[in-house]
Amino acid sequence: MNFTRDHSPHKTAGLTIMSQEPASPRPTEATLETLQKDLASTLLAPESPVANEAAFQRDRQEYSALLEQRSQITKSVELFRSVVEEVGQAESTVQKSEATLQGERNHLLELAAKLGETAFASLQSGEIADDPRFQARKDLQAQINSLRQKKFSLSSEGPSGVVEQASLKAQQLKLIGQIKVEELKVGSVNRALGKEILSTKTEETIRCSSTQQVLDTIAHQRRRISAAKSELTMAEKNLADVKKRAADRLETNTISDAASLESLLKQQQSQLRSINSRVEDLEEATVDKALGYEWLRDNPALSEPLSRLDQLKKESTPRKLAVWPLAVVVIAGHLLANFGSKPLNLSGVGVLLLYVTTGLGGLGLLAYYKPELAAGQRRYKSVFLLFAYSVISIVLVSAFQSLADYALVHWPKAPSWSGGRLGFFMDLPRRLLVTVGQAYQDTNDIMYGLGEPESFPTFFKNHMLSVGLVEEIIKLSPALFAFAAFTGPWQSRSKEFNSKIVYLAMIGGLAFGLGEAVYYHFTMYAPMQFGWGVYATRFLSLVTIHSVWAGISGWILAYVTGGWIRKAFTTVAHGFGPIGGCLLVVATVGVSDVLHTSHNLSNNQVWTLTWDVVSLALFAWLIGCSSVSQLIPEEVKRRWKRGISTTDVTAAASRLHQLATGNPTPPTELQNAAESSIDTQSTDLNSRQPQLWNPNAAGFWSLLLSPIFGAWLHAKNWSQLGQPDKAKQSMLWVYASVAVVVMAALFGDVNPSLFQVACGGLLVVWWIRSGNEQYRYVSEHCPDYDKKSWSTPLSLAGFVAFGLVAVSLAFTIDTESQQAMGRLAGTWSVRTQHSEVDQDSGVETRVEFDGTYTYSLDGDSQSQGQLIMTYAAPRRARQRLTFNMETQGTWTFDGTILREFSKSNSIEPGDAATLAIAKNDPDSFSNMRKQMALMDNRGVGSVTFVNENEVELIDNDTGWIVKMRRITQE
Repeated sequence: MNFTRDHSPHKTAGLTIMSQEPASPRPTEATLETLQKDLASTLLAPESPVANEAAFQRDRQEYSALLEQRSQITKSVELFRSVVEEVGQAESTVQKSEATLQGERNHLLELAAKLGETAFASLQSGEIADDPRFQARKDLQAQINSLRQKKFSLSSEGPSGVVEQASLKAQQLKLIGQIKVEELKVGSVNRALGKEILSTKTEETIRCSSTQQVLDTIAHQRRRISAAKSELTMAEKNLADVKKRAADRLETNTISDAASLESLLKQQQSQLRSINSRVEDLEEATVDKALGYEWLRDNPALSEPLSRLDQLKKESTPRKLAVWPLAVVVIAGHLLANFGSKPLNLSGVGVLLLYVTTGLGGLGLLAYYKPELAAGQRRYKSVFLLFAYSVISIVLVSAFQSLADYALVHWPKAPSWSGGRLGFFMDLPRRLLVTVGQAYQDTNDIMYGLGEPESFPTFFKNHMLSVGLVEEIIKLSPALFAFAAFTGPWQSRSKEFNSKIVYLAMIGGLAFGLGEAVYYHFTMYAPMQFGWGVYATRFLSLVTIHSVWAGISGWILAYVTGGWIRKAFTTVAHGFGPIGGCLLVVATVGVSDVLHTSHNLSNNQVWTLTWDVVSLALFAWLIGCSSVSQLIPEEVKRRWKRGISTTDVTAAASRLHQLATGNPTPPTELQNAAESSIDTQSTDLNSRQPQLWNPNAAGFWSLLLSPIFGAWLHAKNWSQLGQPDKAKQSMLWVYASVAVVVMAALFGDVNPSLFQVACGGLLVVWWIRSGNEQYRYVSEHCPDYDKKSWSTPLSLAGFVAFGLVAVSLAFTIDTESQQAMGRLAGTWSVRTQHSEVDQDSGVETRVEFDGTYTYSLDGDSQSQGQLIMTYAAPRRARQRLTFNMETQGTWTFDGTILREFSKSNSIEPGDAATLAIAKNDPDSFSNMRKQMALMDNRGVGSVTFVNENEVELIDNDTGWIVKMRRITQE
C-alpha cells in the first residue's frame, strides 16, 4: 500500500487455517481422453453391449461406414505417397542432369575469353594467318595504340609557362582516361572472338604452339558436355518409365509431374483428416449420449466405465461463474464517487459499523465463488483472520516502507565484505530494501507533485517495485504461510487444499483493503472533509478489487508456481534455491502487480474501470478452473490438435444458413426410428411438467418492478407451454409497458402524479387482459408444473433497476450541478490581502492580490492579476516583490464547495525591482515560481453568497477569506 493514493479491489468467501487432508491423485487429461476412447470403441464395436439398442443404431451404422471410408482413403494416401516419392526422385534426377549439362556448357563459354586472347596474340606474332574474324579486335588494338602514341607525344613536350603546363597536364589525363576505357573493352571483344570460333567449330584454323594448351582444354570440355548429354537422356527415359508405371498403379492415362500428384495427395489427406474428425465427433457424441441414458448404468459391461467417465468429466469441466455480482459492487462504488460530495463526518462508531459491514459483506460475496469453503465450522476462523489481518497487513506495509526508507538513507552503498559470492548473497536483503526504497521515493515524489516522471515506463516500473509488489506479497502472505506448512509430495495435494490457498489469498486481499480504507479515513478523508462518494469507492470498489487481485495471485500459486517454489526452497546449495524461490514468489504476484499498477496510474475513471473489468474477468475465468489444462476449452484444444477441415467449414456454413433462413434440417427417418421408447416417455413426461415461473407471483412482483417484469416472465412461460402466439402477445405488453413508462417519466415534470397513475393503471389493465389468463390456464392444465428459481430474473431486474436509478440520479445531479455552476459563472473582481508572521524568524509576510477570476459554464476557469509579496524582517529593510500572474484551469461547484484545478500557470516579474532580482539570481527566482505554481495547483474553498453579485470564499487550506464582486457587462 502506498499511503498517498491507491486503488485496489477484492472479493472473498470464507476460511483460514489449512488442514492437511490425504489426497488422491487428480485425474489427468490423458486419463479422461483414454477412457472416452475406450468407451466409444466398446459402444461402437461390432459386438457392442448396445448392438441391439435402437438409440445407437444410426451411430453404429455411420461409424461402420466411416471406418470403411477411412480404410479406403488410407490405402489411397499410401499409394499416392509412394508414387509421389518415385516420380519426385526421377524428376529430381532429371533436374540434376540438366543442371550438370548447363554447368559444363557455361564452363566452355568461360574458356572463350582465353581462346580469343591467345588467338589474337598468335595473330600478332605471325603464328596464324589473318582472318576477318579478327577485324574488331585489330581495330580496338589500333585505337589503343593511337591513344598511347598521342600520350607519348605530349609527354615529350616541355612548356615553360604555368598555364601551358596545366593545359598539357589536362590533355594527358584525358588521354589516360580514354586509354583505360578502351582497355576495358578488350575482355569483352576477346570473349566475343572466342565465342565465334567455338560456335563455328573452327578451332583447328588457329591451332599453333600458343593456342595448343587452351584448345586441348576446350576439347576435354566438349567431351564432358557429351557425357552430360548422355546422362540427361538416360534420366529423361527413366522419368518416362516411372510416370508410365505410376499411371498404371493409379489407373489413369497420363501423369504430368510430381506437383500435380502432390496436389492430389493433399486432397486425399484432407479427406482423411475430415473423416478422422467425423469419427472423433461421432465417438464423442456417442459417449455423451450414453452418459445421458440412465438405463445403461444397469448394464454390467458399461456401469463402471460410465460412472468413472461421468465423475472425471465433472471434475475436469470448469465451473461457469458469472462475474456480474463483483462487477456490480465495483462499478457501483466508482459511479457513486461522482455523486457524493457532501462530507460524511463519520464518528468512531460509524467507522466501526462501516468496517464490520464491509468485511462481512465481502465474506458473503466470496462464498458465492467458493461455496464449498463456507462451511459452518470454519466461518469463525474466516472472520477472525479477516479482521485481525486487516490490522496486521497495514502494520506490515508501514513497517516495510519505513525499513526501505531507512535502508535507502543509511545503507545506500554496498559494504566492503560483499565482494565474494557469500558476501553477495548476504548483501541481497540490503539490495532489495534499497531498490524498493528508491522506487517508493520516486513514486511518491511524482504522486505528491514534487517531481516529473522520467518516462511513463520508468514510473510504471517504480510503482510495480514499490506499491504494487509490497502490497501484493503482503496480501498473499496468509496463503504463503499455509503453503509453507504443507507436507508431503506436491502432486498429492487435494483440490480442497488448492481452493484453500486461493481462499486465504482472497481473505488477505479483503483484509488489506479494509485496513487501508480505515487508514485513509483517519489520515486523509476525515481531516480533509471528503464526500461520501469517496467512501463508497474505497469501501465497495477498492476493497473488492484488492481481494480479486489477491485471488489471482493465489490461483497462480496453487496451480502454477507452487511446485517450483517448493523445489527451489529445498535446493539450499550456494543459496540459489531460496533466492530462486523468492523470485518465483515475486513472479507469482506479477500479474496482480501489473493490474494493480495499471489501475492506480489510470488518469481517468474510464481507464480505471477498464482495468477493473479486466481484473474481474480474469479472476472469474481462473477461479472456475481447477487445473491449468482447464484454462483452454476442450473444443479449442480439439480443434487445435486436429486443425480445421473443409468439412468443419462446410458444416458451420450450413448451420449458419439454416439459422438465417429459419429452416433447420428435418430429422431423417432413420433418426426418428432410432429414438428409443425411454426418450419418448421422458419427452412426454417433460411436456406434461413444464418449468415455469409462478404467474401469480409474477403479477405481485410487477407491483414493485412494473408490468414490464411480469409480462416478460409470462412470455417466457407461454413459450414453455407451447403457446407461441400468446408469447408474442405478452411481448407486445412488454413493449407497450416500456413505452408508457418512458412517456410518463418524460412528462412527469408537467404532472408529478402522472407516473404513478400511468404505471398503476397499466398494471391493472395488463393483469385483466393478459396476466390473469395465464394464471387460469396454468391452474387448469398444469397445476403440478416445475417451479423455476426466482434468483435469476430478480437479480436481472434489480440490476436494471439499479442502472435506471443510477442514470436518473446522474441526470439529476448533473442538472443541479449545472444550476449551481450557472450561479457562480461570470467574471469576478478580487482584491485580497493576508499577512502572517513566522514565529521562529519573526519575518512577516504580507500577500496582496488584485485581479479577476473568470468561471465559464463549460468548466474552464481563468485568473489574472498582480500579486505583491512584502517581507519585513526585524532590523532589516522591507523587501517587496511584484508578480504578474495568469492561470488557466478547470472548476466545479456544487452550490457550497468550489474546487479549482490549474492546468497552466504564468508567473512573471511585475516591476523593475522584481525583474532585477530575477536576473541577478535566476535559480532562486525559478524555484520561487515553481513553489508558487505548485501551491496554486489545486484549491478547495467554501462559498457563501452575500448576494448574487458578491461572494465570500474561505480557502479550506489556509483559512483565508477572499471577497469577490461580479463584474457586470452593460
